[in-house]
Amino acid sequence: MAGHSNGCMLAMAMAALQSDIVAAVCCHSGSVLTEPSPDYIATPVWRIHGSIDVTVPYGGRFIDDRNVQVFTGAIEGHRYWAEEANGCQKALETERFVRNFNVGNIRRYTDCTNGADVELVTVTGGGHNPYKKLIDFPLPTTFDTTAWAWDFCSSYSSSEEPILDGVTRTPTAAPVDTISPTAPPDDDESTPILCFSGHNKVQVEDVRGEIWMHELAIGDSVLVGQRFEKVYGFGHYHRTRIADFLQIHTESVEETTVLELSQDHMVFVQNPNGKIHCTPASSLRPGDSLVRVGTEVGENTRLTRTTRVQRIGTAKRSGVYAPFTSSGTIVVNGVLASNYIAFKEQSSLLQFSSYQWVSHAFVAPRRIHCLWTTACKQETYDSVTGVADWVVDGLLLDMVQWYLSLEADVIKGIFSIFLVLVATALHVVEMLIKTTVATATIGWVVFVVFALIVVVENVVGRKWLLQKVAFAVKKIKTT
Repeated sequence: MAGHSNGCMLAMAMAALQSDIVAAVCCHSGSVLTEPSPDYIATPVWRIHGSIDVTVPYGGRFIDDRNVQVFTGAIEGHRYWAEEANGCQKALETERFVRNFNVGNIRRYTDCTNGADVELVTVTGGGHNPYKKLIDFPLPTTFDTTAWAWDFCSSYSSSEEPILDGVTRTPTAAPVDTISPTAPPDDDESTPILCFSGHNKVQVEDVRGEIWMHELAIGDSVLVGQRFEKVYGFGHYHRTRIADFLQIHTESVEETTVLELSQDHMVFVQNPNGKIHCTPASSLRPGDSLVRVGTEVGENTRLTRTTRVQRIGTAKRSGVYAPFTSSGTIVVNGVLASNYIAFKEQSSLLQFSSYQWVSHAFVAPRRIHCLWTTACKQETYDSVTGVADWVVDGLLLDMVQWYLSLEADVIKGIFSIFLVLVATALHVVEMLIKTTVATATIGWVVFVVFALIVVVENVVGRKWLLQKVAFAVKKIKTT
């Protein structure tokens, strides 16, 4: 268990009173307040505390005139947990550390009952928030203390399932959020989170009807608007990866009214003029109108309407999923959403472009290849991030980011026009040609062209490439 301040104290209280369900405690800026229960099982504890913490003072705090102790001092609580609670036999060891611009010491007890070691990390000059990048008084913390905490806690686990007295467990079809005790969530900022959580439902064409997102598979026909389309692949698929999601609450009275998706994932919004456009979830505000597709079927069509955003929250979930369809859209919890994410502010693109269109154009080669061959049915994903290997190992992501990084509008305009022509041709191919070899060949030729552009840009530099293109444009104008 982990926590900060009151959360740290609660985590240690849980270990003291319910040690059978707590494998270890790693927490920040808390005080030892709770005595262990008679059936206490020695539990490893790691704490970090700033030496000049004025909220939960490092030396403890008493109520004036009554000599009542409110907070136990950090060193006093450390000694109690090690010597009294965990029965540590080896004498206290103190080790000085220097990490980036911070110094301090580690007080460590070992040779404890059940191997439950106890450590106290003191940050000299640190305050109540010993976290990297947070403003703290008087000195900020410049190293990753949560990673240090994880290094300690991840070395302990409990193989026995806890027995909760008086609690009756009932099975549920909904996904269960579980955090793996063996690996922390991946926070690599270079890998975008482009997904929905498993706590969403989609409509499939077969007898199952409405299913959870984690039950969706390649080959399933899923509702994308007025029709069903096959899922040809996933850009992101990981059943246990932990990620932060936005919760979009709508005003509908139906049960499935909370859409959970990553902040850059796009949804379709109707503006006051009635025009529908795609926008990242992070830009949504209460009162915005989302496009909603009902399950009711009228005269050969599904009823489409709008639903207003009531409020927006956040949630941490286990499981990330990004299904891809041939239209680039999917109906999730009744809301029409995109398959794609926005990489940066929409204003950086030309007026006639959109992230939905750009992303759909770039994915066209992969889409055609998957729809007209069977090669994609066994696609694989990165074991840590869950991103599809064809995204991580291929040039697709590099090409999209390279295109969006172009600063000159004239250059971007040239490639946008080229993309329009290519995308149009590919859509015609998708609709009219059924020959596997032909469609796959056309798609991968376009892919190779973009790959060559990226390779040239990486080898000779963007400045050289833009100069050559600008020179060519000038030459065309003069002739």
